[in-house]
Amino acid sequence: MPVVNVSPTPVAGSALADQAISRGLLEQVAAGELDGALRIWAPEPALALSRLDELRPGAAAARAAAERAGVEAVRRVSGGHAVVVGPGSFCVGIAEPAATFEGTQERYERLTAALLRAFGAVGVQAEQGELAGEWCPGAWSIRARGVKLAGLAQRAIKGAAWADAIVDLAPDKRSRQLLVDVYAALELPLDPSTVGSLSELAGRTVRFDELAQPLLAVLTR
Repeated sequence: MPVVNVSPTPVAGSALADQAISRGLLEQVAAGELDGALRIWAPEPALALSRLDELRPGAAAARAAAERAGVEAVRRVSGGHAVVVGPGSFCVGIAEPAATFEGTQERYERLTAALLRAFGAVGVQAEQGELAGEWCPGAWSIRARGVKLAGLAQRAIKGAAWADAIVDLAPDKRSRQLLVDVYAALELPLDPSTVGSLSELAGRTVRFDELAQPLLAVLTR
């Protein structure tokens, strides 16, 4: 049974410390100190850049946009492209023992299936698939009615792998504007019409625990 860490409110104190919790779980699994770990949490507000984003000419401008918005810029634990998390975000991550680059497909499938089931439980029927112009584009995005609801990414190190998902749980105007500014700075395509949230599609406020409970039930089996 994996170690389970559930935080319905931000608790790390900073975006850097928030990322460090996830990185620490991955490293503990890699070292054999944990059999596995599941983290479900409300993140600290952040602009999370991938290694690839930090190599782009507009990286400094993206960080400056985050600073003007009062948001800390940090390096993502997983891959992918830039994401902005804030009061409307919900995150889930799993760390498990793995030989480098093995099991990637299975982890994506397991996490995607769990999220689709959780979204269905709150009344939103979603599907896997990329939308043109979405944030952090990828084949393992989760979408519904023309908007992206979640993005999945992974990272493998010697002895372990981390897979996570960032879910747009509720609308947050400031985070959305920063996302637009960051993607413009990085010269990455972004269609604002693909940005939406689970609560907007459900037509009501979807609570943290409404997603956390079905995810726990599936991912701790």
